[in-house]
Amino acid sequence: MIRDTDEQLHEPGDARHWQESYYFNWADAHGDVFGLARVGYRFADDRSDGLVLAICDGRPQYCYPGVGLRGVSPRAGRPPGSYAAGRLTFTVEEPLRRFRLTLDGPHRMDLLWEAFTDVHDYTESMGTFAPELASCHFEQAGTVRGWTEFRGRRCEIDGYGQRDKSWGVRDWATIAGWDWISGQFGTDAAFNATLVKGPDGTELASGFVHWDGSNHELTGVDLDYEWGGRSHEPASLRLTLTAAGGEVWTVDGETIGRWPLLRGRAWLEEVHTRFVIGDGTTEHTGYGIAEHVWRPSAVEILRRSLQIPPLIRLMSRP
Repeated sequence: MIRDTDEQLHEPGDARHWQESYYFNWADAHGDVFGLARVGYRFADDRSDGLVLAICDGRPQYCYPGVGLRGVSPRAGRPPGSYAAGRLTFTVEEPLRRFRLTLDGPHRMDLLWEAFTDVHDYTESMGTFAPELASCHFEQAGTVRGWTEFRGRRCEIDGYGQRDKSWGVRDWATIAGWDWISGQFGTDAAFNATLVKGPDGTELASGFVHWDGSNHELTGVDLDYEWGGRSHEPASLRLTLTAAGGEVWTVDGETIGRWPLLRGRAWLEEVHTRFVIGDGTTEHTGYGIAEHVWRPSAVEILRRSLQIPPLIRLMSRP
C-alpha cells in the first residue's frame, strides 16, 4: 500500500544501481506543447540527475541536461519535501496530490501539478517480473497549470499529465526494452500501459485505465506500432487494454513530435502523441506520451546517431 511517507526519500539499499526517482510530464489541451521532467538520485555514486525535455509545435524545443551531477546530496540543505538536481526542483506541496515544478536560470518554468486520480501501485505486478527496474513504483494522472520559458518562447500551460515515483534497483542493462505509454483526456479519463521485455524475451503487461471516476487495473495490453521513416520510429499506434473486470478499451495514437535519446546501448524515443480512447460507447480525445525503448546494434546506433547532434544545440548548461 502506498502511503504519504512514500513521497519522501527511502533508505537506500546496498545494491550498486539503487536509485530513487521523481518523474512528471505535461501536455497542453490543444496538442501544441509537451514536456517531461525527472529528478533522480544515485546514492552509491553520490550523484543526482535532472532532466527537462520540451517539444513545441511538433519539434524539439529545449533540453536541460543536468545528468550525473557530482557530489550532490539530496538531503543536504534542502527543506522537507523539496528535491532538486542542479537548477531543477520538485516540491511536494501535498503528498500524493499537489507538486510544484520549477527550473531556474536563463531557461525557466513554474508548473503546478495536481492529481485527479488516485495512485496506482505497480509494486506487486512489476516487482516480481522486473526487480531490476525500480520494483517499488506508483503512478497517477493530473492537471498541470503554469508556464515555461524556453529559448525565448513563453508558453502558458493549462493541460494534463502523468507522474511516477519509483525506488529500488534500476539497472537498465538487464532489460531488453519497454514501452511506457500514457494519455489524459480531461479529468474524465486517463491511462497508462506498460510493456517490459525481459532479457529472455518474455514480456510483462501492466497499467491502469481511469474511467467513470475509478482506476481499473489492466491484465492485458496488446500494442501495435506503425513505424515512420524507419523502424522503431513510431508514426502511429493501436492499443487494446483489458481490465481485471473484463472491461476493454481501444486506444489509437498519432505521433505529433518526437525526441530521440541514446543512453548507453538503449535507444529511447520520447513521442508526443495524440490519443483517442473508447470503450465501444464513449470516446475521448487527449494527449500524452509513447516512450519506446529498444536496444539497437552498434551499427544501427551509428546510423541513427546523426539525429543527436542537432538536438545538443537545444541544451543549456546544468
